Amino acid sequence: MADPNGWAYEHLVVWCAAGSPRPKRDEILHHRNGDKTDNRIANLELMKRRAHNAHHLAEDGRRCRVTGRLLPRRLLDGREHNDISEARAND
Repeated sequence: MADPNGWAYEHLVVWCAAGSPRPKRDEILHHRNGDKTDNRIANLELMKRRAHNAHHLAEDGRRCRVTGRLLPRRLLDGREHNDISEARAND
C-alpha cells in the first residue's frame, strides 16, 4: 500500500481495510464532502480519474459554458490574470 517513499495514504488504507479492492490506475478515491481529512468509508467514493477531473473542473467553473473547453487560469501574485487589467485601470 505504500508509495516508493514508504508512505501509505490513510484514505486508501481505510478503503482497502473495508474490503474494497485497491483502485486501478485509471481510478481515484474521491472525498464526497470535499474534506480530505475526513477518511470515513462513507465519505469515500471510487471514481474513474477522468470523471473525477471533470467533476472538479465543473465545480471550479473552469470550463467554458458554451464550448465546454478548459479555460486558462493564469495567476499572478495569487490573482487571476483577468483581474490584472481591472487592477491597472484602478491605479
